[in-house]
Amino acid sequence: MRSKRVKSSIKKGIDFIFYLVGGFDARYEQPFMELYNSLPYKEKIILVGFTKNVSEYYAKADIFLFPSHGEGLSNAFLEALANNLVCITYNNTSFPELQKLGLYCHLCDNRNIESVKNTLLESGTHLSEEISSASANRQIIEHIFNTERVIRDYLTLLK
Repeated sequence: MRSKRVKSSIKKGIDFIFYLVGGFDARYEQPFMELYNSLPYKEKIILVGFTKNVSEYYAKADIFLFPSHGEGLSNAFLEALANNLVCITYNNTSFPELQKLGLYCHLCDNRNIESVKNTLLESGTHLSEEISSASANRQIIEHIFNTERVIRDYLTLLK
């Protein structure tokens, strides 16, 4: 499925570098590597793996793709929002609440790869508008997840 998304980007003339940061379940390593090695555009896909310097990849990116179908509130997703990246994920767990807080992100139909593909292509096609829409996310994150504010609010509850 991932191969089709990248092929669609190439067909639409969207130039990209796709960084895969982090790991994956060892059960999928062999089939993934077989697919990866068969791709004629594999030079566009950089297998970073685990890194202590994730901020380097936030700085290089425009879009953050996080198609998790079970993870709760992800620090990586919040960091991507705080870096004003256009964030794409499934409409599940805690992600809808982030939109309710005013954060700009795309929620795709849960476990629907076609929905992710279409959202990714649409975002890539209108990237400057998408980046503009995501530009307020950092300010919202800094306000909502501000340690002093959270402590103050918590202490108010205890009174």
